[in-house]
Amino acid sequence: MAMPYGWHEGNRSEYLALFALSNLGFVTPVPRQEDHFFADFIVHLATMQDQAFAASGRCFAIQIKSGREPLKFDSQRKALGLNGMTIPYFLGVVSKDSQTLSIYSTLARLCHMWKFGREIPVELVPGVEGENVPMPDWDNHRVPLGGPIVKMKLADLDHPKRKKEVRTLFYAVMSYWIKLEEAALAWKEHSVPLVIWQREHATNEVPDQSKQGPWVAAHPSSFPEISQAVQHDLISYGYYVKSLLGGTWPALSLSQATVGNLEKLKQSIELLSRQSGQTVDGMGKDFESSHCDGGQPEEI
Repeated sequence: MAMPYGWHEGNRSEYLALFALSNLGFVTPVPRQEDHFFADFIVHLATMQDQAFAASGRCFAIQIKSGREPLKFDSQRKALGLNGMTIPYFLGVVSKDSQTLSIYSTLARLCHMWKFGREIPVELVPGVEGENVPMPDWDNHRVPLGGPIVKMKLADLDHPKRKKEVRTLFYAVMSYWIKLEEAALAWKEHSVPLVIWQREHATNEVPDQSKQGPWVAAHPSSFPEISQAVQHDLISYGYYVKSLLGGTWPALSLSQATVGNLEKLKQSIELLSRQSGQTVDGMGKDFESSHCDGGQPEEI
């Protein structure tokens, strides 16, 4: 039986991507299951040490496309699958003409998820080189990804004098973006609606950390989950504060201002402890008027 032309072209793109990604670490192809898993490869980032790969412990998933058309998650099932991911997720665009693989961060998808929920369909739209990541198009549920964070040329990866240099560069850039998304995913798992936004970046360069900014999407319906997540942090933090002030640990050299702040925090934690388990009433109107539902990221 003859196979469609698009099927062969898709496979050629994946073969090219497999070679490029193998320069970043250990690559595992995802078995074809009608794209139910939204990723073609799982990559375990690794470095070269003593002529062998050394695992970093960091993994990511990547979907490969043969063009810059939007990556559509156009059903509730697909949106839930995308937003349920617990490892960083990237989009790769292959150019068979120039023999390159361009990799895009999809971190901005989490802003859409926090604003509209995990079940709302969304489109991820790769941009052109040199373009920063703009805010999502909320009305049309489109998330622009900006320009690629990495552009890998197969000729460089296969060049005996350049491949070590470019591998080191790509590893550093990917490590930065993976760590950025790992933090957002960790907060997501604890129901904390926070994304650290990289406002400016350039292809094949480690971004400037000072160009980051927080994006927060809080809503009254999220308050129970956020409260539970914060409660765990306060319990842990309260233990340390109590140990510091109660003499459980050896005396530390703390300024009077620091001790005063710790005392205030201790009182606040004790107040929250007494109120835990009680229903918070009368917060609807005031809370709704003060919550942040997005907008331009603020500087840290």
